[in-house]
Amino acid sequence: MREGAAVHSSDDLRAVAYSALDVAMATVNEFKEIDGGIYGPQQGWDDPINYSKINFPEGFKVQIKMLDETSKIPLLSTDMQLLLALFDSMDIDTIDAQILVQSLQDWMDEDDRERPNGAEDSFYKSEDPPVLPPNRPITSYDELRHIKGFKDHFYDEETGEPNDLFRRLVNHTSLYHQSPINVNTASSAVLNSLYENAPPGLDNALYEIRGDDGALGTSDDRFVKNKVNGASMLGNTVGVLRVEITITRASSSFKLIALVELENQGNNNQNRGQSNTRSIGNRNAKSRNKVTYPFNITRLVENDSL
Repeated sequence: MREGAAVHSSDDLRAVAYSALDVAMATVNEFKEIDGGIYGPQQGWDDPINYSKINFPEGFKVQIKMLDETSKIPLLSTDMQLLLALFDSMDIDTIDAQILVQSLQDWMDEDDRERPNGAEDSFYKSEDPPVLPPNRPITSYDELRHIKGFKDHFYDEETGEPNDLFRRLVNHTSLYHQSPINVNTASSAVLNSLYENAPPGLDNALYEIRGDDGALGTSDDRFVKNKVNGASMLGNTVGVLRVEITITRASSSFKLIALVELENQGNNNQNRGQSNTRSIGNRNAKSRNKVTYPFNITRLVENDSL
């Protein structure tokens, strides 16, 4: 009897979580239609519960967190200059930075041709233990320890554990997009990593985004719809949105994470082929109406991390 009740409770939590995801997507879609695009949380879509005035079933606590993956540097990028700028900002010398970038690209590309400072099968077969490049985009930061050059800079020499530079890399990069970095959501640390001397167009955009108080992350922040002149690595829209939903009821909880592609990422094998048609929860989150929206859910994870 108790086991059956627990399963029923878990199913209820899961159902509410997916209703919350529907509400989040409906909210984002509405802002896209109103403003002509999704630029940043300054628009108001980052609080879908308050915006929609939805009432979830009594006894359930619902939290929705919306994060722009394109606020970070795409580690999967084929733009060598972007990655070189990232490693240069970490005080890694030019030759070592080239080894990191070219080895990372050799690890991910489909051919066996070794770049001048990269590594392919012949290098990794002599490693202890021997490994082989998977010839696909990395799916976890844990893979970096196997790639030529990364262990020397991002892992403790004695313990083999990730070091502070590794944590900085994780905080400033993303494995889930290959888009230009969104100037509306990028942190100062990310922008400083890319531009030692900011182009005039970036200064102008940041002046607009910071609002009257001149500070990022405050209530008067604005967003820009125009692309930044002279900054090819920057865009102005959210390409991939991470939606984190937590549902609690008494002592039980359920967590759902969704990666949602708002703009076409091209040939991205993170794409799991999820349908872009989902049911959008109505105001009482009990019944649903089928609604189509132009987004692609590329990954769904339940009660786990990405």
